[in-house]
Amino acid sequence: MFLEAERLEKKTQLQTDVCIVGAGAAGITLLRALAATPLKLLLVESGGTSPEPATQSLYEGEVTGKILGGEHRYLTESRARYFGGTTSRWGGWCLPLGAADFEKREWIPDSGWPLTAKEMAPYYTRACDTLKIPPEFQVKSERLQPDSAGIVSDIYRQQPFQFGEIYQNDLRASQKFSVLLNSNVIRVGLNEAGDAVKELDLRTLGGKSATVRAKVYVLAVGGLENARLLLSSNDVHKNGVGNDKDRVGRYFMEHLHLTVGRVGLVKPLEEWEPYMHFVKLGASGDRLLASLRLSDAVQKEERCLTGSFTLMPLFSAFAQDKKGHGEFLTARFRHLFPRPDFSGLTQKYAAGLEKHRRDTALFQSVSAVASLRASAVLHGRLEQSPNPDSRVSLAKEKDALGMRKLRLEWKTNELDRQSLTKTTARFALELGRTGWGRVQRLAQDFDPWPVTGGGCHHMGTTRMSDSPDRGVVDREGKVHGVKNLYVAGSSVFPTSGFANPTLTILALTLRLADRLKAAT
Repeated sequence: MFLEAERLEKKTQLQTDVCIVGAGAAGITLLRALAATPLKLLLVESGGTSPEPATQSLYEGEVTGKILGGEHRYLTESRARYFGGTTSRWGGWCLPLGAADFEKREWIPDSGWPLTAKEMAPYYTRACDTLKIPPEFQVKSERLQPDSAGIVSDIYRQQPFQFGEIYQNDLRASQKFSVLLNSNVIRVGLNEAGDAVKELDLRTLGGKSATVRAKVYVLAVGGLENARLLLSSNDVHKNGVGNDKDRVGRYFMEHLHLTVGRVGLVKPLEEWEPYMHFVKLGASGDRLLASLRLSDAVQKEERCLTGSFTLMPLFSAFAQDKKGHGEFLTARFRHLFPRPDFSGLTQKYAAGLEKHRRDTALFQSVSAVASLRASAVLHGRLEQSPNPDSRVSLAKEKDALGMRKLRLEWKTNELDRQSLTKTTARFALELGRTGWGRVQRLAQDFDPWPVTGGGCHHMGTTRMSDSPDRGVVDREGKVHGVKNLYVAGSSVFPTSGFANPTLTILALTLRLADRLKAAT
């Protein structure tokens, strides 16, 4: 049943057993997973069933750091604030994290999950069932390059599953729970002892206010807003909820998207097609995309972060604007920053690209198709290290609801840079040794960074840990020191791996649902 917050009586107090905040992939999945229980459920969503500029503007904030160069649109255009959340913009790339991603890697500070790949396996299977895709990600096909000692192939399945569209009618018709639209949580109200949530304060853009009282509360408002809401709720604990150890908002991670260079393809272009776009592979004929990465053993040897590579034929990926600037933005990033004028890049990097346009075949004219057919752009997606200085905090300026806006300091460090250099060099070596192709890197030392942005994957700001000294929530997703408050979504990731996060978000949410069923 859908309810409209603007139609509530003044100062309404809502009572429920479980209150879920945020109707994105995590929130809707949790609601559906708990629907068969006798629990009374309430899902609170900031927006309506379609995008509204006034609601979307609540995402506005400040951005600092070298990657985006103050590009504030990242905060508003990498997320969607209405029923279904950012799944409305999801490209549908599905891949579980690898076993090594959950493990402690001694060369990566603060790495290691309190969960193992074995514990997560059954929930990944259930997440695939939610998305209506097969749970197999190991596909045999003659169209895939054979694994070498140093390079392995990973398989993405594509399922652009828009939760708002898929589930809206069913959830609207159900009488088992309520979905409150156009209602914003502005405070997580703790009891006097500060060890449990007493209530949530709600406010609408039209000025209505209400409160929710529940036995259990779950925040599922995204990798940035989960942290912002905890930090903003500082009337009992001055640093915010769950932030006694100053961990909330820290360890912000993204998947660093970058153009590494050009690959001269020794094998025919057609044999590389599975690594360029989603194609039908295997006996089932499913639409799959292959990516290449260094094996776990090589990553350990090189002491680097993980990353994957895909290819784009140079003649189709390359474009020029009227000024002759090369544009190497993926379709995903081009959607966020449609201007082909190096938006968000530093002047130093723009100058570097212009130099390479003159000096290398990477920036040849798109009209020279014949000479480009044996070449491809090498596009990388790099894991970012968990860095406590990369963080979400609160800006001084307030939004239309009176909440302090978000401030994002997206930072990289030397491990990120060295990982890019090592990964690319070793990848080039392995590719050449196996006779697949020859890599011409954009720059030998990657100075300036060839990073044009990220995958719109906001991770790590309420990270999972066994100890409150290292994170915000425990292995069940419960906030350390708060009895009845949980967090769902990619903000709980201790490390990111390179795989797109949605499948893991769903797996963790289904796991949380089992814990809540057992606890309530």
